[in-house]
Amino acid sequence: ARGKWVRLSEGMPVVEGATIVCAPTFRGQMDSATGVVVTMVGPTQIRWTRHDGVLTLEVDFGRVLLAASEPDVAVNVMLAGRPLGLRLPDVDSVVAASARHLRLPGSDPLAEDNRSSLAGVLVVRGTASLESGDGTGMLETGQQWIQQGDSQPQVSTLEAIPDWVDPPDPNESTLESAAREGLIAILSADQSHELSLREATGFRQAEVAALAAQALLFMGRVDVYFGGDGILSEPKQRAYWPDHYRALMEAYDQTAEMAGTISESVQGMDSANAASILRLLTGYSQDQLKARGDEELVALLDSPSMSVRVLALENLRKITGTTLYFRAEQDNAVRREPGIIRWEVRQLSL
Repeated sequence: ARGKWVRLSEGMPVVEGATIVCAPTFRGQMDSATGVVVTMVGPTQIRWTRHDGVLTLEVDFGRVLLAASEPDVAVNVMLAGRPLGLRLPDVDSVVAASARHLRLPGSDPLAEDNRSSLAGVLVVRGTASLESGDGTGMLETGQQWIQQGDSQPQVSTLEAIPDWVDPPDPNESTLESAAREGLIAILSADQSHELSLREATGFRQAEVAALAAQALLFMGRVDVYFGGDGILSEPKQRAYWPDHYRALMEAYDQTAEMAGTISESVQGMDSANAASILRLLTGYSQDQLKARGDEELVALLDSPSMSVRVLALENLRKITGTTLYFRAEQDNAVRREPGIIRWEVRQLSL
């Protein structure tokens, strides 16, 4: 993923082993030699590889829809490193598959053992046969198979299909759709995809700049978030800081390798604040909060660094569900003081 990124256009073949990333809020569709149409729902990263000579769809993280384009098709998938075999008997069968990585707040992000994977398969339409290391079973419409780490898989029936399965209405105008259209419009065919996205992070429309930054993040170009010119130091991104925090945490929790990449980027772009930023990305366990971590969090709201203040506030939002109207973009320490006092009072109940 550190090589040159190329934007895939309609009809372009995909090379086996190539990493494919679908940016947040985007959808990308491809046909496959297995007879399955694959729809990526971003943010998602996949690749086609061969295991024991069998073509396999590896889903590193994210969500995909698998639709049979002919009767009785089989596809091997690997969800966050977990191999599964799927067979779709009917031409209209559709399966949703997802892969996530979980890490407890406060645990060392550079230790791979501190993570567990969460793999899920949901039958959206028709039926599907699923083969895993625990056996083979048939899933009906609305049934979901889930396995976390090495625990026993669970099968349940959902009352409703998740919203992300259905594509957005192309006639409906939303801020998300406007951001996608705006970003696509400014991508240049005359320069590298990465350079176009980097330039887009400074676009006057904040929603377009936010989407460009998140696309770069999931491409492994995390430096756009840090330093004096980074997204976390841009007041115009205030409305999108919660989204940026969630995206950063999703990336940070993927693998120890990705956490290391982010750590290196933070230290390279903002060495003076690197220790605080990495502590805030690591998060706080309940025991750590009780051991004066809550005081540390509130104190970091008064940091001279906007990036630190933003990440401290987003940690507090995650823990308490509120921001107490604190303005992390406020550079004036005197003006920050009333908000910090409110948090010092609230700190007693953290």
